[in-house]
Amino acid sequence: MLRCIVLLFALCCVVCCRAAGLVTMPPVACTIPTVLFINQVEYVPLVPFAEVVGATASEDLLTGAVTITRGKYTLTCTPDQKTAMGNGKPVELPQAPIMKRAALYAPLREVVSALHGRMETDADVRNSTIRVGFPGENATVYKFPQQTVDDFTKIQPWHREVYIANPDGSGCKRLTYDLDDKESPILSPDGTSLCYCRNMGLAYRELDSHYEQMLLPANQSSVSLHKCQFTADGQQIFVSGYDGGALLAGYLKLENMKFQRLPDGGASFALSPDGKQVAYSAMTNYRDPAHLYLMDLDGNNVREVGQFGRLIYNLRFNRNGTVLAGDVQYYIPVHGPSGDGIQSNQSVFCYAPVGAQPGTLHQPAEDQRLQVKQLVDISPDGRYLLEKTLGANEEYWLCNSDLSNARQLPKGPAYENISFSADSKQLIYTRGDAAYVMPLDTLTSTPIPYTCPAQLTADGKYLLFVKQPEE
Repeated sequence: MLRCIVLLFALCCVVCCRAAGLVTMPPVACTIPTVLFINQVEYVPLVPFAEVVGATASEDLLTGAVTITRGKYTLTCTPDQKTAMGNGKPVELPQAPIMKRAALYAPLREVVSALHGRMETDADVRNSTIRVGFPGENATVYKFPQQTVDDFTKIQPWHREVYIANPDGSGCKRLTYDLDDKESPILSPDGTSLCYCRNMGLAYRELDSHYEQMLLPANQSSVSLHKCQFTADGQQIFVSGYDGGALLAGYLKLENMKFQRLPDGGASFALSPDGKQVAYSAMTNYRDPAHLYLMDLDGNNVREVGQFGRLIYNLRFNRNGTVLAGDVQYYIPVHGPSGDGIQSNQSVFCYAPVGAQPGTLHQPAEDQRLQVKQLVDISPDGRYLLEKTLGANEEYWLCNSDLSNARQLPKGPAYENISFSADSKQLIYTRGDAAYVMPLDTLTSTPIPYTCPAQLTADGKYLLFVKQPEE
């Protein structure tokens, strides 16, 4: 299991209390967890707490229980159960342990007591530093910051958790429990670890553990991330989002946890399905044309596709890698009653890196650039694009990959989770609790059995998705 990653956070210190006074000990190579003060009780995440105080922790993935062992003392806590087990005997807790931030939190005072330690707080218990020590061990004192929070068990409209299921929707299992906003979940190629964007940062965890690691915490910088993707070898994670108001794209190498932005001010990315290439856009400023590049994954063989528009983003390949498409922003001269000016509009482009017409770049004609459109999906065979217009009234359009023969989908309620079928012959979408298919030749909808909208993992073994948990 990967060790706890400490990025953009200060390294923690353990303080040794001796007769001659306090002596600072070397830093511990793990993250100091924050104690949460909730309803007059101090809660601590058990796994990182155990690492800090020199204990070991084991997790039961079926029940969510965590067992801490320190010397000859053990304590087992189970979610939603007020009775823990200490060295085989019942230990009553003031409140039941709770799953939060993909970790099991339990009342700290009772945990420390069961491990035969001592705990002290400042006079202002709600916002103090907590000190934990174990007698007979040179009076080592472990310090933990504390934060007062509201009840985090209440589900809010923005809460999204990550779930995994079999391709037919059976065997659905919840993977995260932190009641926070998440998007873009993806499994590593070997299926052992999970990465997702949480609260605009980059989170990582192994599937055999409830412990989450924040690889790129957004709250320590101006960066906010919204897309992540493993490389085929599982050694790098590509991410995109915003740095302040500017687009950002780069990658994180797991071997050294160093983040590197894509060359020339990378703004957006897409990994080819074979895992050998990365397409990315770059720009120097908003007044100059944007550049579109293709590059081998090792950083070699960089070639420019073209310069066009003012901003290129939302890049994606079709499933066999023959077509690359995305959104492009143009500055359009406009003429009106109040005079001439410049209007910023968004449209869709398409490029064929390989296939029947390699190197062909299709852009919207100038008279079409006044229609504000966004790329929604590319058919797996690379023949069609699905677009939607932005504004008060969304309209969905189906066109060929060369942007010709645009046909509007029937107007009506919103098309939710819409995408092409695997055979490129139909569109599949949901509306509320109902699901539909729409053949491309007729554009007429037919109801089908509903399944939760999800993404099929790269190996085709699982569905991975986010949704609001039930109360």
